[in-house]
Amino acid sequence: MSVPVQLIGATGLLLCSFYATAADPAAPAKTMPMPMPMEGGHHPLQPTAPATVDASGVIVEVLLAQQQLKIRHDPIAAWRMDAMQMRFPVAPTLPLDGYQRGQTIRFTLQRLPSGRLLITRIEPATE
Repeated sequence: MSVPVQLIGATGLLLCSFYATAADPAAPAKTMPMPMPMEGGHHPLQPTAPATVDASGVIVEVLLAQQQLKIRHDPIAAWRMDAMQMRFPVAPTLPLDGYQRGQTIRFTLQRLPSGRLLITRIEPATE
């Protein structure tokens, strides 16, 4: 069976066309959209993935004006996300003063309905 693959622009959808099998050679090809894995190896629409996860990492940069942290985080197994460095928005109710570059932290990430990630809890890691 031949399965051509086509990436559709910025939508992030992958289209696979499945051709007719020998049982029905006259049947038209079927096209089915399939979500494409996102950077870091996790799948954006895993039905069993939790909406929130606890994570840990090291602060690379505190962006006070943008209410963001750049974090080099450990792998997040529940989301199949490899360890990497990312910028995360931080909930406006969480103060960032007192956090600094090089500090190890624990935090909770929430995946919003839009797919964006938001830090909803942050604390210094105890060693």
